[in-house]
Amino acid sequence: MHLAMNGATTLRSDLVTDIVTAGHSGFGYIEICNDWSLKLDNFLKQRSVADLKALLAMNGVKLASVNSLENITFAQDPKALRERCRELATWCAQLQCPYLTVGPAPKPLGASDTELRHEVVAVLRDLVAIAAPLGVGIAYEFLGLPEFPLNTLEAATAAIRQVNHPALGLVIDTFHWYAGNSSLAAVRQLQQQEIFLVHITDAEDLPRYQLKDSHRLFPGRGAIPIRDVLQAVQATGYDGVVSAEILRPEYWDWDPLLATRIAYGTSAVLLKEAGVC
Repeated sequence: MHLAMNGATTLRSDLVTDIVTAGHSGFGYIEICNDWSLKLDNFLKQRSVADLKALLAMNGVKLASVNSLENITFAQDPKALRERCRELATWCAQLQCPYLTVGPAPKPLGASDTELRHEVVAVLRDLVAIAAPLGVGIAYEFLGLPEFPLNTLEAATAAIRQVNHPALGLVIDTFHWYAGNSSLAAVRQLQQQEIFLVHITDAEDLPRYQLKDSHRLFPGRGAIPIRDVLQAVQATGYDGVVSAEILRPEYWDWDPLLATRIAYGTSAVLLKEAGVC
């Protein structure tokens, strides 16, 4: 498996800094954080796609994904959502970036499980129909917190299988896998081609229902059995990108090179201990 740096770990730095520090720290891949911080949008306001490709090559870093298109479910303006998907997928295609990551919005009050699944499936069908002709995959990241729909790996897997499109797959994030009480058996039962990306992060030792992104920790420093998850992923035949995504506000105030180096060091140790690198 190949290590990537997710720009959410260094949320307050810009895309140039993320690429340079990722390359200097040993990462071969990067996920561009473009949900809360618009790092890709801000770069392309000033410079070109060709400039970004040259910067990546100069630093020995490849793109794993643009992360991400958020709040895809129950959108107030579905047309704007589709247009934004097309814009991001077009950038992915121009950058030879394989995946656009997408995630759900919190579930509406009173929505039934059937309604939630129908909405997720319908929206994913729409988005993959936009991205696939451009040669870009839609990587769906289920969110394990209780306020989100289909918040287990089991439920998310059933949804993507219902869509049944080769350009649609899953992001397995160890935090969300753990917070939602997903099982290792559910990981082992996946088909290799259903896994597009893996995010690794640890978390404080709290009751799972209390966990928030602010409780994330560098891999290996918390309660999540990350090694077990990685071994279960490997058992499917997956040999793709494993991305360090640590959304802890405390880390955003650190020097980005320091945070990136620690993210690489802790992640590399875990991959080695799990026997998957």
